[in-house]
Amino acid sequence: MKSGLFILHLRGSTNGAKVVSKLISERYSSENDIIDIATSYGPSNGKLSAQKVVESILFCLQVIYKSLVKKYTFIYYSITPHGFAFYRDVASLLIIKSLTAKKITLHFHVEIKNNFLVKALKKINFFKEIFAICINQSQKERLVLLTGIPAEHIRVIPNRILPCKNIDFLSKHENISQKIRRHRKIILCISNFLEGKGIEDTVSAYLEIRNNHPSSYLIIAGNIVDEAYFKKIMKKIDLIDPNRERIKVFINLKGKAKEKALKHASVLLFPSKLPETFGLVNLEALEAGLAIISYKTPSSHYFIDEKVNGYTADSVEGLAKHLEYILSQPSAFESMMRSSLEKSKKFDTEIFFKELESALSL
Repeated sequence: MKSGLFILHLRGSTNGAKVVSKLISERYSSENDIIDIATSYGPSNGKLSAQKVVESILFCLQVIYKSLVKKYTFIYYSITPHGFAFYRDVASLLIIKSLTAKKITLHFHVEIKNNFLVKALKKINFFKEIFAICINQSQKERLVLLTGIPAEHIRVIPNRILPCKNIDFLSKHENISQKIRRHRKIILCISNFLEGKGIEDTVSAYLEIRNNHPSSYLIIAGNIVDEAYFKKIMKKIDLIDPNRERIKVFINLKGKAKEKALKHASVLLFPSKLPETFGLVNLEALEAGLAIISYKTPSSHYFIDEKVNGYTADSVEGLAKHLEYILSQPSAFESMMRSSLEKSKKFDTEIFFKELESALSL
């Protein structure tokens, strides 16, 4: 008999929840039941659709059946705390709580919004007996405040999702040596085109240092989530570099093309102004051996050891200042890139699985 139930996100666009869900499915599916909660095969806007309603009904029926028939020792739920999916998840949790007294653990990959439903659930102590996993300490504090989940019921577990045993670190260190020897230096910004992601600050920071470093180039890559914001960014770039000689923009960069961009880049700019719970691209940058310059986010401390493998900043001027320094100091630049690569080893999947199993009492 299967001992536990994992409710996961196995479809849709790539994000932390999907990557973690796939790892969990591959690791635990032989001894536990798996339900795919995702109602989208691509990027989702969180709005209601007929497909989502039908799939959500089928999902709830699966939950009812399995909760009645199976005697699970635990239930792990990768929750989506916003949009239509949150209402579906709450309905499912009401069913689960009414049918089983087993331990329920919710995994919050993104921030929960303090809307009327969250307030109502807190008022009736809905979350009182719930356990939770979140990504960083500040997210934990907000969960306690907004939901009433007891602090002792919440584990902070970063997305340690790098299979380090399969990574050739010697080759990556050699690639860093090659990048240092190259005259051309590539600055990379990978982010969705969305208000708050700070892509305009990336362009402004690069503009400040561009003349001092004629061999530097900026690559911006991401999906268009907000069409108006994308047009605003492109208009700004057209004024600065109309012939795209120094600034390149790529849409929907993924797979081999994304790997190539990370391989040839030397530094990642991550100027997001949003409360990023993790920021998957930072982890990709560590694995590729990139120095990282980022605005301070709830998760920036996971990826950046200040002055060791990068810097945090709080303004365009700060981004430009740090970028100017590392481009002007080859030895410090090389040290930062190698430090990033070594830091990536702290995100080994085996560490994540140990932390997860401890949280689920496996």
